[in-house]
Amino acid sequence: MEEDLALSSLLFMKICNLFGRWKRAQRRSPPKRLNRNLEQIKKNKSSLSLPPEEFWRCPNNFHWVFVPMKEQDDEEFFENTCMNVTMFNKLVSLLEPEIAESALLPEKITAEQCLVLTLEYLVKGFTFYYIKSKYKLRSYETAHDIILETCELLWKVLRETYLAEPTESTYSTIAEKFSEKWHLPCCAGAITCMKIVTRRKKNRSNYTAVLATCDHNYVFTSLCIGNKCEFENTSFGQAVINCTLPFPDTEDLTGNKPKFPYYFAGNLCMPLLKTIMRTYRRFEESDRRKIFNYRISRGYQVIDNAFGILIARMHIFQKAINTKPDDCKSIVRAAVVLHNFIMVNDENQKYCPPKFADWEDDNHSIKAGGWRYTAGKKIFSLRPAKWAVRNHKQVAVDRRDFLAAYFESKGAVEFQNEFVDSISV
Repeated sequence: MEEDLALSSLLFMKICNLFGRWKRAQRRSPPKRLNRNLEQIKKNKSSLSLPPEEFWRCPNNFHWVFVPMKEQDDEEFFENTCMNVTMFNKLVSLLEPEIAESALLPEKITAEQCLVLTLEYLVKGFTFYYIKSKYKLRSYETAHDIILETCELLWKVLRETYLAEPTESTYSTIAEKFSEKWHLPCCAGAITCMKIVTRRKKNRSNYTAVLATCDHNYVFTSLCIGNKCEFENTSFGQAVINCTLPFPDTEDLTGNKPKFPYYFAGNLCMPLLKTIMRTYRRFEESDRRKIFNYRISRGYQVIDNAFGILIARMHIFQKAINTKPDDCKSIVRAAVVLHNFIMVNDENQKYCPPKFADWEDDNHSIKAGGWRYTAGKKIFSLRPAKWAVRNHKQVAVDRRDFLAAYFESKGAVEFQNEFVDSISV
């Protein structure tokens, strides 16, 4: 009897062991029927999402939030788009023909929907993954393709009007406004070089370099995007170095010969060229050079503020842009032409209200603008960069010395001596 019980126990344990091994094997390898179903699903990925013709009919954040906001809440609409409804509708009408002809966008998507997604990315700084989830898109790639293609179309439709290549008359007008507002004669604009951080890997950052100029009113007039600040190989960089820009004829400053040519106002990050007047270095300063630095800096700060306004309004630049260099180029170009479009059409000055940029008090002292407090410490993507051009010619040095002497004598303004006295104390 005892032998029968022992044999039964051993047999039961054996059966349990075999059953456990069978269950574990089932977990590792699904049944053939399930495998066939998985293969069918992989072959028909489109069955997991809506068909193309019904893709944008599915209610999402656009229908639930954006449309009511556009109709009812002007303040929130501005916070999400940096423009009013009139400007938004104008931009949609400009985009509609290009959106309809684009082969890279879904068939049923509208220009308004494309623009909303792109503004969410540029103005709010949302990621492609967040936008994909928020608007119920099929994938990260869908959000990426729609936004990048819309950025390219924005550049295409706005460039000719809002960032056209300056002509001689354009530079002449800019120089008149610079002389009137910033007391800087013969200045065809301010120029700077920036780098945009794109991706960070193992404590190393990649960046895209930007060379830009602007007018007296924080509107960009030229934009050049290069690789590692090597602008010598670009058309605009060569034009600056070789003095082939369509500047007006030289202007007579003193009433006697020689006449002084037009130039851009730059800082120490820029090279000293015949077309760029930059400040003297600190250890070279005398009273004359302090005055020159002060006068040139008043002109240069305009481009500094133009990028500051762009950073404060386009939150995409308040962090590293996690894209490829070519995609970053499209993003920067779209943001800049959007900035110009809004600045030109913003009659109520809501995008750049008074004192949002650096401003002067009654004593001509520069005060910090509101954009510095809006952006705060979040400024990460856009950083000053240095455009190093070798072989500075003596002609450029002589021109700067001549202009410094003019600022101290016939071209002096009454408040410059007070500034020199204040920093000498």
